Amino acid sequence: MTRLTETERELIAYHETGHAVMRCLLGRPFRGVVLTFMVDGMSFIDGNPPISRRLSKEELGLEIACMIAGAVADQIQADDPDLIRKGSKNDLIQAAKAIRMSGEPAAVLLEPHDLQSLYDSDDALPPEVARDLLSFARLACRRFGDYPDTLLRENWSKVKAVAKQLLLQKKGRLNSDQVQQIMDEIAPES
Repeated sequence: MTRLTETERELIAYHETGHAVMRCLLGRPFRGVVLTFMVDGMSFIDGNPPISRRLSKEELGLEIACMIAGAVADQIQADDPDLIRKGSKNDLIQAAKAIRMSGEPAAVLLEPHDLQSLYDSDDALPPEVARDLLSFARLACRRFGDYPDTLLRENWSKVKAVAKQLLLQKKGRLNSDQVQQIMDEIAPES
């Protein structure tokens, strides 16, 4: 396996930290955040609860916000509102599946997309499909008042602090308590 460059590691750290910070801000459970150092490795949020029809619509909206927070963090970090990295593919597809499960009006807009085929493909999402999926997820989040873009922008100094600490960890791992502690040490932005 090939090691990731420092730039690649930093991009992935911000993506995964976006998920972790969003989970903390919304009070959603997770065990931790993991950053791998190898190209074929997988970085992830550890302990995401499975999406279930038993979740209330509000809980489902919170989970969708957490799912797309990595893609939103990518856009904020790059200062590019149209950027959708290949690493966001699974997040966006899972968010789209959750929207379908919710029965929300936005689910009708997803019908042209064969989510399972997109998921099974090794290719990146076509740009127009990625933009659609992120837009639909944002619409679903807005109905519940939790808009990931606003929350992450308001707490960007916390995202940066957690990402920095994640990159400094020899094993590339922070548990949820460590993430919360780092966030608590940062003064709220005004």
